[in-house]
Amino acid sequence: MRRLSSIILFILIISGSVFAQKSPHGTGFAISCKDCHTTDGWKIDLAKLAFDHSVTKFPLVGQHQSVSCKDCHTSLEFVKTPTDCNECHIDIHEQTVGTDCSRCNTPNSWVVTNTTQLHQMSRFL
Repeated sequence: MRRLSSIILFILIISGSVFAQKSPHGTGFAISCKDCHTTDGWKIDLAKLAFDHSVTKFPLVGQHQSVSCKDCHTSLEFVKTPTDCNECHIDIHEQTVGTDCSRCNTPNSWVVTNTTQLHQMSRFL
């Protein structure tokens, strides 16, 4: 009887791990599906979207607020989404001024308004 109980317990444990629903968004993704999806075909209703991007390593500011989610999240595993400027944007400076884009640019606009001041702080005198 004890052996039968052990076998049943083993089967329950195995079947639970085999049939447990895993998130398509990768391991460690712990938010509720309903924070983003509806039960009507797993559609995403942006007007009702409850996900707060400010709790991530990449809060949406400036122009990033108006970008479609799919433009950045090309993979369902959201932790694989790039966060460095040069991973999504073309470096028009061709790596001649370094990789710290925030020295001159902001997420609000790529237009640089203080060019003279920036050049005075660099080798462009």
